[in-house]
Amino acid sequence: MRITVLVENTRLSDDLAARHGLSLYIETANERILFDTGVDDSLVGNAKKLKVDLSLVDFAVISHGHYDHGGGIPAFFTVNSHAPVYIHEKAFGSFYSTKSVEAPPHKYIGIDPDLKGHPRLIPLHEDRWLSPSLLLFTGVAQKKLPIESNRLLFTTSSDGSLVNDDFVHEMNLVIRGKHGDTLICGCAHNGVVNIIDHCRGLTGAVPSRVIGGFHLSHEQIGGQFLSAYADMLKESGVESFYTCHCTGESQFAFLNTIVQGLSYIRTGTVLEF
Repeated sequence: MRITVLVENTRLSDDLAARHGLSLYIETANERILFDTGVDDSLVGNAKKLKVDLSLVDFAVISHGHYDHGGGIPAFFTVNSHAPVYIHEKAFGSFYSTKSVEAPPHKYIGIDPDLKGHPRLIPLHEDRWLSPSLLLFTGVAQKKLPIESNRLLFTTSSDGSLVNDDFVHEMNLVIRGKHGDTLICGCAHNGVVNIIDHCRGLTGAVPSRVIGGFHLSHEQIGGQFLSAYADMLKESGVESFYTCHCTGESQFAFLNTIVQGLSYIRTGTVLEF
């Protein structure tokens, strides 16, 4: 398996575009997968420079309904005419963020609502095996250490009022392989430790590696929450973590002092397993 980081907040070289967001190109023995599309058309230009042919993608996955993961869908459609895009049926909700719990929600962070109902978008509401080795799953409960900064993210309720997002629109991908399972998440708003536990319950095995953002960038460095989170990652049984985007570079540096097998990936990074 080969994974190329097409979009991330940072970059390995100046000729690549770095954007707040995430997009991964995944090649397995049988499939070519696009996991998230980043915020804009940067994935297209970066893919060309990284010698990734997006026209060959078999299917795409949008991990959740935020613009920095689904904003590049229209750009992807311009270079790929056939691949279905799997997305949770609730990913087109109205999503907002704020800078502090004292401030009112002010920024719309959802995916372009005009895309809803597009014939290439495949809405899901439950787990789905896409092949004998590929599982998309949702329904993760925030049992352990709910991420504190989730309080800054909102959606609208049935009566139109703003409520804290419960991230039911979040999906994760597990790729089963002879060298262990690979778990891929977008922002892990439901908590990567909870996603790992849920994955193990579905597949019967702890994933060998986890790739994606951990949504810890607002957490206090060295604080009780981040320290407890690091301990849980350390004891999770996962051999290696490759994180990025919403984890935060300072938070990563702190986690890296506690968690073995932790790496940071950037635009242009290529992983091979």
